[in-house]
Amino acid sequence: MDGKEHDPGDAVPPGVAVQTPEALSEEDEKVKEKLEHLGDGKTPG
Repeated sequence: MDGKEHDPGDAVPPGVAVQTPEALSEEDEKVKEKLEHLGDGKTPG
């Protein structure tokens, strides 16, 4: 390498990544909410 820090995962070629992510399911939303509150000292719901 040329001495510069470079992670090949930093760039995503066009057409590889989705433009609009799929909506989360109800179960996924619950998991997301729990993860967002993890460690904040609060119990969700």
